[in-house]
Amino acid sequence: MPLASFDLVHEPWLPVRGLDGASSEVGLLELFEHAHQYSGLNVEYPTQEPALLRVFLACCYRALKGPGDIDAWRALWRQSELPAQGFRDYFEKWSDRFDLFHSEFPFFQSAGLEPHNPDNWKQPRALVSYMPPGDGVPLFVPVTESADFDLTAAEAARWLVERHAWGPTADKTGAKGNPALNSKIAKGQSPVDTPQMGHLGWTGFVGPVGSTLRETLLLNLIPFDELHSQLRSENRDGGLPCWERASLKPLGPKCDTRSPKGICDLFTWQSRRIRLRADPGQGKIKDVLICAGDRIVRSSVQDPHTG
Repeated sequence: MPLASFDLVHEPWLPVRGLDGASSEVGLLELFEHAHQYSGLNVEYPTQEPALLRVFLACCYRALKGPGDIDAWRALWRQSELPAQGFRDYFEKWSDRFDLFHSEFPFFQSAGLEPHNPDNWKQPRALVSYMPPGDGVPLFVPVTESADFDLTAAEAARWLVERHAWGPTADKTGAKGNPALNSKIAKGQSPVDTPQMGHLGWTGFVGPVGSTLRETLLLNLIPFDELHSQLRSENRDGGLPCWERASLKPLGPKCDTRSPKGICDLFTWQSRRIRLRADPGQGKIKDVLICAGDRIVRSSVQDPHTG
């Protein structure tokens, strides 16, 4: 099937585990509509789960417009299901922002991203955290550098979210117009010129888990008034996730260093500029470009998922 688009709201790409132990894949809307029927996620690699959970939480904050305080949270907890209509309305409004291959707003990507060197597009394996690097030794991994490896759109979407959260400082492919970030030039440059480790890679992740995915989401959904006092956030409504912002542009000679503007900004932090290219004939991801993204001011962040 041609990959002209891949709608993350409806296309199956999220592996879930039912209460009976059965596995299946669902889209974002189905995940929230039936969260009470899933015990949790069933991802192929552990680092994907917390990264995806934080994306889900950003969706919850925006779709539910809260909870604003502990009373609103308790009202959600007393219900047997998440308020599905709020998610339907939200995804209908922002449907174009959840297309993996949108021409202007590809999900978690930068539409205009090009490599400084036209030959620097990477194979899809570059997006997968456990794959051995081309010049490295494959230790404790299930594949070798010479193994055939393809990514479907669903698999690429999961690794895309994971890379922003956990990305290593080895991501040094230079973006067009930003030669300072080229892998051969970046050595010896100031740290501000090189990619920062993904936020979760720096802090780790600690979070409560419930008996169902609905419970897990709510246990991690801190009311806005608590967030404001704990995180000293200037945004009392949680701020905006990356998909509600302007299209991500490739960075110039310096990375953007700033503090998160609310919990939704933090949970969807764009630590990289990434672009996927698909092979319509094969129904697979053809190649990927991973460059430096926004640098977070570590001292300004009090993350609710740190120990």
